[in-house]
Amino acid sequence: ETGIPIVQINTHVEDDKFHSIRHDDYTGICQIMRYLIQCGYRRIAHVGNERGIRASVDRYRAWSDTMQAAGLKPELAVNGPSGRIYGGTVAGELLLIRAQQLWGSPPEAICCYNDTMAVGVLSVLRQHQLRVPDDIALTGFDDIDIAAFVEPPLTTWRQPRHKMGVEAMKVLLSLNNQE
Repeated sequence: ETGIPIVQINTHVEDDKFHSIRHDDYTGICQIMRYLIQCGYRRIAHVGNERGIRASVDRYRAWSDTMQAAGLKPELAVNGPSGRIYGGTVAGELLLIRAQQLWGSPPEAICCYNDTMAVGVLSVLRQHQLRVPDDIALTGFDDIDIAAFVEPPLTTWRQPRHKMGVEAMKVLLSLNNQE
């Protein structure tokens, strides 16, 4: 309405008024899952974000599809109330209960919606005397700064932030040139 061009970065708003640059959540989780499977993990659980935003749906679908493509059952997925550390702690507790009911033991690996949830899950695993990566593998997503500083550092998928910023600027400049 103001005539000012807007380019959003890493949002999933479906609106003709805005341009958006984002990464591919689905492919990112598929890459993480293929890595876990190549490492020999078979009972891989998923920790998601119950908010149901497009990224959450895409990441869950990627986990499930990659498990099925490898001939594995996508049996255990839980959601936390948010994509934050607290959401990870809530999901982590629920995950361990459901894993015990389903398999009689914790999962071999956990693929988390994002790094902050993975930090919450890591806290829960420590409270239950489960060591990462010795007892259980844990992955995040996004490669935020904290991922390198938790112990052990998280296995994660790096968002191409710089590349998305460059692409957003290119789109913004092209929109300015159209006026």
